[in-house]
Amino acid sequence: MPWDKLTVDEHFALFARAYGMTGGTQQRSVEALLDELQFARAGFDWETYLRFWNMSERRRDAGMGILIVSHLLTERERLDRIYTVRDGKTFDR
Repeated sequence: MPWDKLTVDEHFALFARAYGMTGGTQQRSVEALLDELQFARAGFDWETYLRFWNMSERRRDAGMGILIVSHLLTERERLDRIYTVRDGKTFDR
């Protein structure tokens, strides 16, 4: 399955498997994330966007590593490091 064609549910399943989560644990984790972002109600609108950054910052401040993959760099000041991926290789900016 091509990486750029994964659905949201397929992304959740992929990362849950990578973290060794079982069905019940995976489902609870997904539900908690969607609940925190209030994503199921409004989609990824402006308020969800702000909740996403607040959630990411709280987790970072708690010592977690956060990886955000995006084509947009409008929030550059929120990031500690930026890497470019080109031809399967990463480059530090």
